[in-house]
Amino acid sequence: MNTIKQILLSVFITMAVFANSYAAGLFDTPVAMISDMRGKVRFENTTDREADFGTDIFIGDMIKTGNHAFVSLTFYNGCRQEKLAPNSLIQVGQNKSILKQGKFETIKQLDCQIPEAVLSETDSHLKAGLVLRALDNPDALQDIPVLIKNNELKISLWTNKGKQGGQYQIGEPMVFHLISADNAYVQLAYISSNGMVEDLSAALLIQLAYMKAAKLYTLGLDGDFIAGPPVGTDYIHILLSDQPIEINTNWRNAKGYFKALKSAIRQHPDAKYAQHYLPLFITQ
Repeated sequence: MNTIKQILLSVFITMAVFANSYAAGLFDTPVAMISDMRGKVRFENTTDREADFGTDIFIGDMIKTGNHAFVSLTFYNGCRQEKLAPNSLIQVGQNKSILKQGKFETIKQLDCQIPEAVLSETDSHLKAGLVLRALDNPDALQDIPVLIKNNELKISLWTNKGKQGGQYQIGEPMVFHLISADNAYVQLAYISSNGMVEDLSAALLIQLAYMKAAKLYTLGLDGDFIAGPPVGTDYIHILLSDQPIEINTNWRNAKGYFKALKSAIRQHPDAKYAQHYLPLFITQ
């Protein structure tokens, strides 16, 4: 009898050690990050961590929001996003949180594609950056639309890789050169393969984004532009006009950006325009 008890005790101890090590592995691995927050947000289960944008979230974390506060969590697995309403409390799980008090303002299962690098990357902050850049993937740009029928102005656009754009590895510096044959107003943008848009017009450091004829403008010599994830085909796009280009800035992706450009063109049908773009192939 004692032998059977000893065997059972040994099995129980072995299972307990295995379970504890497995649980420790889970609890040591971030499962989400704080992707948005406002007001007083705190951890209920620890006193030595502060809630802030980009903070790693672990299984078992208890997060509480105060009056007029909220917090959004983006989970690495499946691009799930939860927004916790004011005066609410949750306990974080592997793929979702358990509501202890209050309510969720929204819970979204985002249709997103995460680059393969995310799956093998151990740095959770890099994971989070890639996930956030991959959100709302249905808005990804497929083709640069034709905004005008004829280039009435003349513009040259090239990179440090050449006149055809070029291939860049993630982390590699990017340099852009522009020269116009005419005095012109310019709208310049960097468009990522996931549909995100960076307005570069202000980077020209000229009033009203105005280019003087036959003057060379260069962006990125100081290392301001570095190729980043996700992997895919990005574009640098430019629209010139002999009249000021005033566009609605409420757009949130490439589709909205080009819609705003089309609207601006319709408001000035007598203006002269030029459109040019270069593909930028981003690789690992």
